Amino acid sequence: LTFNIMKTLLLFISLIFFNETKYPTYKGEGDLITFIQNNLKYPPEAKITKTEGRVFVQFVVNKSGETTKVKVLKGIGAGCNEEAARVTNMITWFPGEVDGKIADVEMVLPFDFKL
Repeated sequence: LTFNIMKTLLLFISLIFFNETKYPTYKGEGDLITFIQNNLKYPPEAKITKTEGRVFVQFVVNKSGETTKVKVLKGIGAGCNEEAARVTNMITWFPGEVDGKIADVEMVLPFDFKL
């Protein structure tokens, strides 16, 4: 997972909306990338089949800062899709805002699986 990819995806998402959106920010200790690196586990099936690639997970951060409506947009299988969704569900956020009001905000995160 690279920071530049995440910034590019967030920029793309912001272009979809025609309003002032303040995106949710990671609420945990440290930074989001470190959290993902510490919690993402390479699935045993993916190791056996030597599956590598990127999984894109779409989700909504609700007004309470909870991760909801997790959905794999593009996956690679072999347990990687489920693992990316599992870690996404673990993330807590400070909620985002739309036009100055706390609101549900849709986001996408990429997860890289590389042996």
